[in-house]
Amino acid sequence: MRHRVPTIFLPVSVSVEKVSVAIGRDVLEWARERAEREGLSLSAILTEAARLGRETAERRIRQDAAWSEIVKSATEGEGLPDSALEAAERALDAGPDSGGL
Repeated sequence: MRHRVPTIFLPVSVSVEKVSVAIGRDVLEWARERAEREGLSLSAILTEAARLGRETAERRIRQDAAWSEIVKSATEGEGLPDSALEAAERALDAGPDSGGL
């Protein structure tokens, strides 16, 4: 069943699909408590968590691709240009979850 409902995370209505999922009791309890505390629906909380998870996964894919290019450049004898070294330093300084690349 599909519905069009406004969400707090998007400026316009979005098409949504009602699904059934299995979720750990501790995570469900956390999500329900947060939803109640913030005056949001459980769906809004779970949608936000899924969106943030997707963004994190996509950022890690970009970081892995960037590091692969650095390793490729370094191992093919071309050496690393200063810009690549600076980008690597920034990424290392920023940490794994900062989206440094």
